[in-house]
Amino acid sequence: MSDAAPTPLRPLERHLPPGGGGRIALRDPLGIAPEATGRALVLERPAWEIARRFDGRRTASELAEEVAEVLGRAVDAGQVRELEARLGAALLLDDAEFETHLSAAFDAFRRDPRRAAHGPGRDYELDPFDLRARIGGLVADDWDMPPLESAQGLWAPAGGLGAAGPLHSRAWAAVRHLKGRIARVVLIANAGAPFNAPLIPLAKPYELPLGLVHPDSEALAALNALPGRLQLAHARHLGTERALLFVRLLFPGVPALVLLASSLDARGGLADLDRAAEGLARVLALEGRTLLVCAADLVRVGSGGAPGAPETTTPRGAAPVLGGALGAGLRAHDDRALDLSVNLDHAAFRDHALATEDPARAAAAAAPYHVLRALHGRPALAAETTGSEVVLGSTLGYLQMSSGGEVSSGAAVVFH
Repeated sequence: MSDAAPTPLRPLERHLPPGGGGRIALRDPLGIAPEATGRALVLERPAWEIARRFDGRRTASELAEEVAEVLGRAVDAGQVRELEARLGAALLLDDAEFETHLSAAFDAFRRDPRRAAHGPGRDYELDPFDLRARIGGLVADDWDMPPLESAQGLWAPAGGLGAAGPLHSRAWAAVRHLKGRIARVVLIANAGAPFNAPLIPLAKPYELPLGLVHPDSEALAALNALPGRLQLAHARHLGTERALLFVRLLFPGVPALVLLASSLDARGGLADLDRAAEGLARVLALEGRTLLVCAADLVRVGSGGAPGAPETTTPRGAAPVLGGALGAGLRAHDDRALDLSVNLDHAAFRDHALATEDPARAAAAAAPYHVLRALHGRPALAAETTGSEVVLGSTLGYLQMSSGGEVSSGAAVVFH
């Protein structure tokens, strides 16, 4: 049997499943793998220690020897090859079989002139009138929010309109007065995986029950990032879809540059982040006012609860939704992240996310990081009322949400 290097593992969404124990759950954000329907492939720790080293550089024997030292038990090249075959059958390796499926999927995506709506009737109301009433009602719930005509950025949740509804309300109510004042929206959400491109733009109109949101071609050109086949990550992304429902209702006719951010632990590292920052700076330098929005939860982890458990929420300042160390640990980490975000300390925000060595944290922090960095040091539009000459943030709300054996946390922050 050949001792060639195993085929590299594709960039995948990685998170810790309920129960922990060193296991890892893998999902395919491109929607190619069979697990893309919502199920994840869960690997036990020994298998994950092998799979994470599938980088195309080490032979099966070298890899087995390295993993054996980590695990403190024997691992042979045969086990490596067996796992390689299993992952290849699941289309999780960067091989010829995956390439065939990727080409077919991208061709189908490219033939459709619009990014079709994915959530009507499943994630939110199918009927446009009912949906308009739902979105308008959420904004109206916080209609007494003081007008922030000086707002330049927003951190809104990526979660659903039910559990994350209070955060959606406060976030979007804070910028509702900008109607007629902005030339474009730049929306950044998380791709969930460490792709080799820091920002992945969508280059086609976004179809919603409320109408189309057209791409901003001028902003796309200024970003200077070719969309490529990674656009498939946009096809089923509900975080951007939920945010654009509010954009379409509050700012009808305003074009949007819709971007997905690769995980902060992508191999390109700081060089890729610098390249993305330069592109966003060119976009913000365009004529007209840009509203920079990230749609992202702070994190999503396995809670160990029963599948199908009802969603519950709690505001910042109250007890965590989860008892014990998990809820308290989320709260402590999230509070620090929010403290850094309101001061636009993007470097410390990134370091804080990466310090846990949790791939879910590295993925969840990507979109906020790009927004914080893009707004860092920008002149405030109303220094006489904010007391600061540069943009700073204000936290509007924080929630922990539990459902289906998972817990997530989210926030609403406005930058002005």
